[in-house]
Order: sequence, then C-alpha cells, then structure tokens
Amino acid sequence: MKVTLAKYGGFCIGVKRALNIVESAPNPCILGYLVNNDRVMERLKSKGVNIVSSVGEAGEKPIVISASSTLKSNYEALASKPYYDATCRVVFRCVEIAKRSQIEGKTLVIIGEKDHLEVKNVASFADKVEYILTEKEAEEFTFSKSKGYIVITQTTFPKARAEYIYSLLKTKANENVEFVFTLCDSVRKRVEEAVENAKTHEKVLVVGDSKSANCRFLYNAALEVNPQTYFIESADFISEGFTAESVFVTGGASVDPEDIKEVVRKLVTRE
Repeated sequence: MKVTLAKYGGFCIGVKRALNIVESAPNPCILGYLVNNDRVMERLKSKGVNIVSSVGEAGEKPIVISASSTLKSNYEALASKPYYDATCRVVFRCVEIAKRSQIEGKTLVIIGEKDHLEVKNVASFADKVEYILTEKEAEEFTFSKSKGYIVITQTTFPKARAEYIYSLLKTKANENVEFVFTLCDSVRKRVEEAVENAKTHEKVLVVGDSKSANCRFLYNAALEVNPQTYFIESADFISEGFTAESVFVTGGASVDPEDIKEVVRKLVTRE
C-alpha cells in the first residue's frame, strides 16, 4: 500500500499560535473552543487548562480568546480583565473590516455559514449584516443604490465557490459595493493539494472533527474528485478491512499533525 502524507495537513499557523499562547499563559482559561476539535480540547483539559463559557466564569484568571475570535460583547466584558487574544490574523482582518463597516454605516455581507463560530463573532462587530451561503442566494441578492456594502468571506469557505459567488455579486454591484477577499491561504493550499492527490490515489482519508468547517470543506473538495474519500476522526476509525493500492492522508487546520501521522503509521504497518 502506497501511503502519501499531506504536506499541508494539520495545524495552521493561527492554531499553532493559539496553542502556544495557552501553553505560555499563567493558569489560563480558554473562552469556549480554542479550536473546533474535541480531541485537541480534551488534551488541553488533561493538562489542567480550564475551559469557560463566559467571561465571568473565569474569575480573576487570565482568559485566552479563541483562534476564531469572540463576540464583541465578550471583548467589552474583558475591558478590565487580563486576557490573551489568540485570534487568527486572517479572522482579525475580518473583524477589523466589520468594525469599519459600522463606522462607515455600511452593510457587511458575509459569504459563509451564518451559524459558524467565526462568522458569528465577526458579525457581532457590525451594525448591519447580510449572509450568503449558496449560489442561488447570490443570484437573488440585490444591492440598494442608496446604501454602502462591504463583502467578505468566511475565512475557511471553499475558494472555488467563493470566487463564483463573488462573480455573481459583481455583475449587480454598484460603486457603493466594496469586495474584500478574506479566504485563508493555508486552507486554500491544503484543499488544492487534496484535490490533486485525490486524482492520483485510489483512496483519500481526511482526518478531522465534523464540527470544523475547514475539515468538512476539505473532505467535500476531495470527495468531488474521488468518491473513495473518507472522513475519520483518528486512526481508531480505520476499519480492519480497509485496503487500497494507494492512499492520500490529510487533515484540517484544527487537527493535531500527530493524529494524521498516526493514521499513516497504522496504514503502513498493514503492508
């Protein structure tokens, strides 16, 4: 069995930075999910890291803000408390654009999943927000000539879909519409790598957590090219009867690289 390990699989720079902040902070509390991966969060808990659901729950302990940022109301509650901001730089850019839309009195249009954690956090900094998830919604969307708009994307949204939705919106935009492409380059690279390898390998294994948008998008991108693409949480999910001449193994931006390597090790020992 030929097993190929992805070059771009596993923790992205933003997640690595967030984990480094947690490890270096004195007795920190993480506000919500640091990353969308239960295995990673459980490992942090096992090391004694506290997870809280509200600012008040942390008491006087320093809080670490998620890589996906947090709600504007939480930042306001943290004004007089110690905290560490682990917001990914790409998400931070979206937050700054949302703030600007409020200052300029413009509507923020987000291409992405309305209920996604990152999207909800970014949207909380804007006064007026519209959401577009599908091509159909983009076709039906209209820009008012009397209002200003700033269009951005969820950072983990599929690149091809985002570009197509942008193209649809641009056909009906006026001079009051500003487009800012805010996709994460790390997510783009791993999707492109997965798609190319899905064409040349018999099977593809995508390691990740189903709550993670970038893991789901990565899986769906490979699946469109190769129907023998499988989504697994860890090496434990590989069935005893799994076999193939060639397998490409990758994982989302919130996945521990060691979990991906463990999948590779389990497959290699079957040869």
